Amino acid sequence: MFEYIFGTWLPASAYDLDDRPHFEVLGDNYKNNDPTSEEEIWIPIRPRMK
Repeated sequence: MFEYIFGTWLPASAYDLDDRPHFEVLGDNYKNNDPTSEEEIWIPIRPRMK
């Protein structure tokens, strides 16, 4: 997922990575190594400067 976000989505978007902390939220639906697992990924972005 991170490879897609940083290698595909972010470069093609109108955003740049911001200099703030990144984090993940592993809630009740998180199941390690389970394909049905759910987690939230928080990545700080800012509008790309022209």
